Amino acid sequence: MHFIDSLFKVIKQENEPEGGEFKLQLNASHSIYKGHFPDNPITPGVCSLEIMTQLAAAHYDGFERPKKIDSIKYLGFVNPLLNPEVEVVLKIKKTGEGIWRVRGMLCADGKPAVKMVASYQNNIPNLKIKM
Repeated sequence: MHFIDSLFKVIKQENEPEGGEFKLQLNASHSIYKGHFPDNPITPGVCSLEIMTQLAAAHYDGFERPKKIDSIKYLGFVNPLLNPEVEVVLKIKKTGEGIWRVRGMLCADGKPAVKMVASYQNNIPNLKIKM
């Protein structure tokens, strides 16, 4: 499922070759929140990971899905009614032939809610920012 412009909208971004910072507006009426949970919507952890993956794929050529999740930490809840805007920080570093390590952090109300480190396969020789 593609989440950009459905589960969230990018309202501000700053991209650099080694990462980027994104401000997102969550869509509290998205169907995901109807089941998780109807009276107290919480962004599912796997959706937080997918948000970071889709931002990496949308803004950096060649990233599609993680080859390996090295670590993921859930540090808090993201309720789109209480925190309609969240920030995502991505740090990207080449670690081997076609392998890139992405460190991502999703913050709500200025506090980390999800941190992840994942490895992505990228067959494009030079990582390029999509504009």
